Amino acid sequence: MKPRSVYHLGFPVWPLRWGAPHARPRAWTSHAPTQTGKHCVFLFAFVLAVACAAPALVAQDYGDGKAKPPPAATPATAEQLASLRAVDVRIAGLEALLPKIDDAAQKSGVVSGIADFRKRRAALEKNFDPGLQEALMHAVISRYQTTALWLTPPRTLPPATAAKPSAAKPSASSR
Repeated sequence: MKPRSVYHLGFPVWPLRWGAPHARPRAWTSHAPTQTGKHCVFLFAFVLAVACAAPALVAQDYGDGKAKPPPAATPATAEQLASLRAVDVRIAGLEALLPKIDDAAQKSGVVSGIADFRKRRAALEKNFDPGLQEALMHAVISRYQTTALWLTPPRTLPPATAAKPSAAKPSASSR
């Protein structure tokens, strides 16, 4: 009777008591030492390095308690001043809508928004940043459009009049 092979991890392993066949493939049995020990040492060293370096990576610098000096102000160029004037024009357009607003809560919201826009614009004039200028312009235009849409009357259809039923019978040609 021929011995059956036993499978371990998908590879056939010949029972030792029967003896291995003479021409067995090398993949069936491997007597090379395992690399598991080296991998564990590497993993341990990596975890240890991360654990030691993590506090240094995430530690906050609280400084010495002294206030940092403000960033150096750069004067705005003529082109930048022109873009700030465009923001001023749009803020003035939003201010022109104020007398038309009759709701006190809506009006106070628009007034506080305009005050915020003016403050942000003054900060931009001292230290110009194109990204902040673009964001301010977008915010002013958005507030203007929202306010203008709020002021428009609702688009509703006039109430439908009840159709009077006709007493006449429909003609045969309409059928």
